[in-house]
Amino acid sequence: MLRSSLPGILLAFAGALAHAQDVVPETTAAPAAPAPEAPLTVHVSASAVDPVGRQFVEAIAEQLRQSTDLVPVDVANGARVRLKIATLDPDDNIGRRTVYSVVVTVRPVDRELDVYWNNYVGLCGQARVQACARSIVDEAGAPAASLRTIIETTLGPAP
Repeated sequence: MLRSSLPGILLAFAGALAHAQDVVPETTAAPAAPAPEAPLTVHVSASAVDPVGRQFVEAIAEQLRQSTDLVPVDVANGARVRLKIATLDPDDNIGRRTVYSVVVTVRPVDRELDVYWNNYVGLCGQARVQACARSIVDEAGAPAASLRTIIETTLGPAP
């Protein structure tokens, strides 16, 4: 699976901003427990005409339903994160594997356009569909906390 380096740059920048804005109070009171993080909403749109590609997309949807960081929604406008998936059979429709591209975009609250976040490409065999889907959901969910930090740094905390 190949990944873009843009998220790494964004994460480093967000971490530096978050660290620069940390203020430690000089009180003896115990720090308050952090509020639980709400999962980010995610919408999946797919063009998967090959059988293994359809299984891959269905497996991603199932993994999202089980995720604690991402919650699937049916309407794109209701999602903060969007997964745009395209698959095809590299073997002239034999149905043993699929080539996939997954583009992850984010919709900022104050904008009408998505912002590119990351992309993944790969080859997945029929026997490994669940593992391939799990890796995509794990990768898409891993930066959820960093994404929250970036959003809160630029827009303020969520209501």
